[in-house]
Formats: sequence, structure tokens, C-alpha cells
Amino acid sequence: MNFFLNSMAAGASIALGSYAYLSVESRYLGAFLFIVGLYAVCQYGLPLYTGRIAYLGRAGGDTATRLMMMLVGNFLGAAIVGLLFLPTASGMDVLAIVSKKIVQPAQESFIRGFFCGALVFLAVDIFRRFDDPLGRYLGLLLGVPAFILSGFEHCVADMFYLAAAWRWGLALEAKSLMFMLMVILGNTIGALALNAIMPQAVPKSSTFKR
Repeated sequence: MNFFLNSMAAGASIALGSYAYLSVESRYLGAFLFIVGLYAVCQYGLPLYTGRIAYLGRAGGDTATRLMMMLVGNFLGAAIVGLLFLPTASGMDVLAIVSKKIVQPAQESFIRGFFCGALVFLAVDIFRRFDDPLGRYLGLLLGVPAFILSGFEHCVADMFYLAAAWRWGLALEAKSLMFMLMVILGNTIGALALNAIMPQAVPKSSTFKR
């Protein structure tokens, strides 16, 4: 039960970063504020699907069953925050953002998800492997804005956006489900693929919380 609640907390953390992103006009400031979500996940050792899927099959990695439970918990936590979303006068229009996302061709959603999965893996793995503050936090400070400003898709953040858009009038359609499936698949394969070709030796100072 604690594992599922912690998974919800991870989803809610990402959603709060997404909320902050939507609350300002500047994409650059929003991309910086988004970092708070992944920062909280890493600092508290919360189970985030996109942060842990890369370690499937590796020593100390989560099982497929736990990863599926994790994803459900992440989505639930993110959706709850989304359903409570209150637009700000100076922020971005969540309906416009989501309306563009769900009409992307499936292959585009997959590719955007693939590169996001790779970047989130890099950010989390750098945090996981190194103790020195400059090294471990630069991964988050650079990786998160990189995927936001590149227009890549993060499935947990997208669940928040979809829930917020639904709360403010977006109709639920099959294309929303297809969009989410493609992003999940992209995030998964992107993270697994990059981890497969990265050096696996972990520095002796690793303190990744599990």
C-alpha cells in the first residue's frame, strides 16, 4: 500500500511541476519551474515510472508488475492534481496545448516520447550515480528543461494535462487514449534503449534511493 501511495506522490510531484509550467507565460521560466517535480522524486526516492523503467531487468531494478502498479499510481496522482487545476490569467491555455497534442500522428507522439524517456533516464541516472552536488543536480537542471523546450512528451505530465483539460471542457476521445499509449511506449523504449548502450559501472559514491 505504501508503494502505491508513494507512486501517487511521484505522479502528483510531476503534476505540480507541470502546473507550474502552465502558470507562467514564458516557456523558458516554465521549463525551469518544471524541475521541481523530478527534483522531489529524486530527493525523496519516489517511484516514478519514467525514472525507473530503464532499470527493468537490471540488478536492483523493479519487476514488470511493480512498474505497472507504479504507472497506475503515477497516473492517479497526476490526474487528481489535474482535476483540481485552476487556470491563471497569465499562464498557458491547457485546452489549446492538449488539443494540439492529441492530434499528433501516432509516430510523432512515439518519437517525442522516445526522446523524453532517454532524457529523463539521463537526468535520473546522473542523480543516481553521483554524490557531488554539481554533478548530480546538473542532470536535473539540464535534462528537464531540455525535454520541455524540445517539445518531447512525458506520459505522467501528459496525464496531468489531459485531466486538467477534461476538467475545463475537453471531450474524452479515442485519440486521447492512442496519444497516451504512444507516449508511454516511447518513454519506455527510449529509456531502455539508452540504458542498454550506456556504461553500466556505477561510481562507488552512488546513493540512489529505492
